[in-house]
Amino acid sequence: MDQLSQRAIVSSFFIFLLRQFFLTIPLELYDAARIDGAGEIQILTRVILPLACPALAMVALSIYGRVGGLPGPLIGEWRTR
Repeated sequence: MDQLSQRAIVSSFFIFLLRQFFLTIPLELYDAARIDGAGEIQILTRVILPLACPALAMVALSIYGRVGGLPGPLIGEWRTR
């Protein structure tokens, strides 16, 4: 498999992963923020992005790890002696 098709598969996986994560956020949080007077940008920055930090961190670490800059022990590849 060439490099371009691998990147396409990985990026489509990340898109699907983030989509599924955002679908699990209850609609009541959006409604509560709107009742409190928040606009769309405030809802995104103050409600949605803080909740999405774990998923975004996983995507960022996976991308960074594929580049080769992340050492193996940081992502759980411990060697037994």
